[in-house]
Amino acid sequence: MEEVDYAHGKEHVYRVLANALDIMEHIDDKCDIDILIVSSLLHDIGRVDQKKKLDVCHAEIGSKKAYEYLLAAGWEESRAQLVSNAILTHRQKKKRQANSTEARILYDADKLDSLGLIGIARMLMYGGMIDEPLYVLDKDGNIVTESTLNEKSSFFQEFSLKLGVIESLYTEYAKDLARKRLNDAVVVCNKLKIEINQCRRDSYIRQFCSVEEKKHESKYFNSDY
Repeated sequence: MEEVDYAHGKEHVYRVLANALDIMEHIDDKCDIDILIVSSLLHDIGRVDQKKKLDVCHAEIGSKKAYEYLLAAGWEESRAQLVSNAILTHRQKKKRQANSTEARILYDADKLDSLGLIGIARMLMYGGMIDEPLYVLDKDGNIVTESTLNEKSSFFQEFSLKLGVIESLYTEYAKDLARKRLNDAVVVCNKLKIEINQCRRDSYIRQFCSVEEKKHESKYFNSDY
């Protein structure tokens, strides 16, 4: 697979595969391990296209690419379609329902890698790649945390989207793992928000500038430092 970005590169793919195999061993549903492995390995094959154009859905184009690749490799059409469907439904923002055990496991496995400290690191790396800001402020100067389904928002908005991941997971085993990871991530994000509020330039100046100096504030805001 062509390297896209480190947040969705081969290390992410292998972690998703490990998560998928772990989930498979902890559920009772019958699972085709070959379908699961191949779906995990190919689930982000469409990221190359989405990197070139952000409004492209990597799950949609990836499902088509995987299907064509597997047919060319000699796979039966029905089995190639199972992989294709699993890839199509693995993206949280599109809210497509997974219709097979393998697809449900893949979804949960991929979402687990978006949580915890690994999830925070991946969000920051990907956000930097697409020029996504760490935070944006509302008209009152508060950090906006309301989630958005847009591909490009801010780190804190993207993190808010992750808070709803647990409800979307299919397996109880993955939900238990997700709760633990999310708790750790919430602690880190709350501390990060405190540091940002303490260090923000506008807050700092307003706190320490006297009334007499306020007429000179524009000079500070327009300075590069």
